Amino acid sequence: MSHKLKLKDINSTYGSHRKMSDRLVGAIPREILLGTDYLKMVYFALKEFNFAGSLELTEETIIRQRAVKILTRAGIYINLKIDSVRNGGSPIDPIPHFVANIIGFRKLPATILPEVEQNVRTNLQELDSLILKYEKNPHVTNFIATGQRRPTHESKIKIDFYQRCLGERDSINKYLVEELENRALLKALLSPGWDEQTGRWYESRWTKPYRYLQYDNIEYFDDEKIDVCRHRLMAAYTKDIPRMEATYASGNKAAFYEELRSMLPHSTVFEQLFNKYVPALPGIVHRLPAFNELKQLMDGGFWIAFTALALTQVEGIFSDILRIIKPNQNFSSLSTKALALRPHFNYETRNFDYFEYHLPRLRNSFLHSGATLGRDFKYIAYDLLYDLHYLLLVFDELEDPQLRLQNILRNEPIEKLTTLNHFNYLINLVASLRNRQKKHPGDTNLQQIMALWDQFEKKQLAPSGRLEYFSGIINSTFSPATKNMFKKIKSAAKETGEHLNIQLMSLKKLKTDIAHIQQVLGPKKFLFEEDYSELYKMKQFVETYKAHMPNCPLGINKSLDEFKVREKDNLAKLYLLKEVFDDD
Repeated sequence: MSHKLKLKDINSTYGSHRKMSDRLVGAIPREILLGTDYLKMVYFALKEFNFAGSLELTEETIIRQRAVKILTRAGIYINLKIDSVRNGGSPIDPIPHFVANIIGFRKLPATILPEVEQNVRTNLQELDSLILKYEKNPHVTNFIATGQRRPTHESKIKIDFYQRCLGERDSINKYLVEELENRALLKALLSPGWDEQTGRWYESRWTKPYRYLQYDNIEYFDDEKIDVCRHRLMAAYTKDIPRMEATYASGNKAAFYEELRSMLPHSTVFEQLFNKYVPALPGIVHRLPAFNELKQLMDGGFWIAFTALALTQVEGIFSDILRIIKPNQNFSSLSTKALALRPHFNYETRNFDYFEYHLPRLRNSFLHSGATLGRDFKYIAYDLLYDLHYLLLVFDELEDPQLRLQNILRNEPIEKLTTLNHFNYLINLVASLRNRQKKHPGDTNLQQIMALWDQFEKKQLAPSGRLEYFSGIINSTFSPATKNMFKKIKSAAKETGEHLNIQLMSLKKLKTDIAHIQQVLGPKKFLFEEDYSELYKMKQFVETYKAHMPNCPLGINKSLDEFKVREKDNLAKLYLLKEVFDDD
C-alpha cells in the first residue's frame, strides 16, 4: 500500500500540484473520474491524504473543510477565497475548486468524452465511405475475390490505398475501445489556454492519435487526392503554399511556375545540380553528362526530349540512393524503388506518394507507348526539373551514416570538430559503417568512404590536438560536475520529503531504485537533463574513441584509461540513470 500524501509537503509550486494531480487521478476509481459527481471525486481524493480519523461520503461538511485546508496549503485559497488568477466555481464553494486545481480537471472528462467520441466516429464514417468506394472498383473486387493483384500499376494504386484504409479503420476501432477514455482524461487535465498555445495540431494529435485527418492528411487514404505539388514548394513561404497549391490544382501551371521561378529560378536549380549535388552525393557524378544535356534541352525549349531524359534521371536517382541503403538488392521499377525508400524518409510520406503512384503513370504511358497527344510538355518538363531538384535535396539530407560521413569529411571537418557532441556523432557514424562493411565487404563506395576516414584520422585528427583538448576537459570537469548533479538531485528530492543520495548509493541499490527515482523527480527531471547530457557525452567519448582512433597519442590513451578506472562507479551510475533521463 502506498504512503499517504503528507499535508506538510503541499505547497504552491507547480511540482507539488503536478505530484498531487498524478497521484489522485491514479487513485480515484475510474467510474468516479468519468462521472459527474464532484463531491465523490473530492471524497475519494481526500482519502489519499494523511488526515487523522476516518471519512464518510455523507460527511459533506468535513469533506469541504478538508478541501479548504488543502486548497489553502496549495496557494489556491488566500484568506478563504480563491486566488484571483484561478477560475472555476464560486468564491465560497471549495468542491469545484478542488476538482479544478488539485485533481486538475478544468473540464470534466464526462463532458469531454462525447465530443471526442463524436469526432472519432465522424472520421470512421468518412473512412468507411472511402472503403466502400474502393470496394466498387474492379481491381479491388477482383483482389477481394481471388486474393491476387492484377499486374498493372492502376491495380497497385487502388489495392494499396484500399489496404491503407482497412488498416486505419482497425486502428480507429481499437482506439474507440481501448483509448478513448484515457484521451478524454488527458484532455481534461490540460492547463487553461493549452489548446490555444499549441493550436489545432495538438488537439488533433491527442484526441485522434491515428493518421486519418491528422493535419488534413486525407490524401494518404484517397488515391484521387494524392499531393502532386507540395514537394516543389520547398522555397516558398508557408503562408503562400495553400494558394500556390490551389493555383496548380486549377490547371493554371503558367501562373504557378511564374511565381515559383521568381523564388527558385531554373538557373539556380541547375547551378545547385552542378555545384552542390554532383560533387557531394555518391554515385551522382556519372549523371553529369545527362544533367548537362538536360540544361541544353531546357534552354532550347526541347520539352519532349527533356521529359524523356528527365524521367530516366528521376528513377536513376532513386537507384543511386538505394545502392547506398540496400546495396545487395535490385528493384525493377520507379514504383518499387520509391516504396523501398519510404522507411528512410518518414517525413516525406506525403511527397513519396507522388513518386510511387502518380509519376509512374506518366513514365509508363510516355516511355512505353510514346503517347504525346493532349499533353503540355513544357510544363511537364518544368515539373520534372523541380522533381529532380527535390530528390537531390532529399538525398543530401538522408540520415544515412555513409552519406553523412562523406559530407563531413569533404567539408573541413577539423574546423567543425569543436565539441564532444560533434566528436561522438562522428565516431558513431564510423562505428555504424564498420558494422555495415562487415555485412557488405564488396561495397566499393563504402570502401572509398572508409579509406577517406582512415586517412583523415591519421593525417589530420590524431595530430590536431583535439583529443588532448577533450581529454583535458573530461579529466578536470567530470568528477565535480557529477557530484554537483547528484547534490542538486538530492536537494530537489528533499523538497518533496524524499531522501535520495545517489552519490553514496551503491550500484545495486541504484539499479533497484530506478523506478522510484523516476517517480521522485517527476516533472523536475528537466532541471537536471542538461547536466546529465553533458556528463553522458564525456562517458560516451572515453568508451568509444579508442576503437576508431588507432593513431591516438599514447599519452591520451593512458590518461583516459586511468580516468575510467578512477570514475568506474560514476560512469556506471550514469549508465543506470539513462533510464530516467532518456525518453527514447
